[in-house]
Amino acid sequence: MKKNWFFLLAVTLIFAACSGEEKSDKKKEGQKEENKEEVADSQETGPLKQRIDDYVFSQDTSFESYTNKSSLPFLNNKDQIELQSFFHYNADGVLKVVEEYQNTAQGQDIRRWYYKDDQVVCLSDIHVDYQNEENWRQKKFYFENGELQMVDEFKELDGEGTTIEFSGDVPTTDNAVNMLELNGDFALTFSGFIEQPAGAFIVVKAQRDGFTSALVVDQGGADDFVKDLYDNQKNYLGKKIKVQWESVVDPSNGLKQNAYRGGAFVE
Repeated sequence: MKKNWFFLLAVTLIFAACSGEEKSDKKKEGQKEENKEEVADSQETGPLKQRIDDYVFSQDTSFESYTNKSSLPFLNNKDQIELQSFFHYNADGVLKVVEEYQNTAQGQDIRRWYYKDDQVVCLSDIHVDYQNEENWRQKKFYFENGELQMVDEFKELDGEGTTIEFSGDVPTTDNAVNMLELNGDFALTFSGFIEQPAGAFIVVKAQRDGFTSALVVDQGGADDFVKDLYDNQKNYLGKKIKVQWESVVDPSNGLKQNAYRGGAFVE
């Protein structure tokens, strides 16, 4: 689902394979290891901005090895806004990156908070304009010991940033956390079922006005709670609920979708 409407900045590694040139290959491997050591060293020494930029680069190139938890995707049909958050953890279960996406017909906003030693060290706030690529913007917030130190603004993807005076509230992960944990603006109420070729979907409504999400009810999630909801929909409309889900592949089309895996009413 993420790949359908999320713009991701990707780092592409191109490998040139030259058969019969083992010495050259070994030299390249040695250079790559040397570069990794240089990046690792620069994360501990040098100017703050350089250390943080190198650390952010190391995290961006580690995404494939991380496990993640994702929130439900929330859609506002009227205003055509999509929201979702992702939490990325290393092999030890340590939180490394939090992402929050907002997608519209006009553009996309992507926020990434980078963590080191349980503290945010950088926030990348990117705006993508689908109508005009020249309106691409990024702000990078640099932190030390939990305190904001500086903010750089970029107007080109590979361009130089300019340090700016920043006044106002620094964006926090509260919204992303609420989406994941279904609290605050994203606490849920039951809104009925819709029938689709892929099956019946339970529709849940967020406290934030206009935003809903839907989960397919397949054989793996057909428990007594959802059966009762289905049989007595009118009686339960507007009731506060919590749901569990997992990402599954629709066997009819190979696309990912969120499947209901349990629920309960909450006070």
